[in-house]
Amino acid sequence: MLTAFSLGTTGRATPAVTPLLYVCVVGFAGVLALVSGAVPGRAALRVRAVTVATAKE
Repeated sequence: MLTAFSLGTTGRATPAVTPLLYVCVVGFAGVLALVSGAVPGRAALRVRAVTVATAKE
């Protein structure tokens, strides 16, 4: 469906994306992946492991 839309609007089967836009999208995805991994990791490592292991709950 996207190929047909691109073919109808631009005359080419490949999407027309500028290199700057491509770099911005890839960069944003990279930053989002870094944040989504770092924030929960930091929260999990905030409490000392000995405290968690010896908890009575």
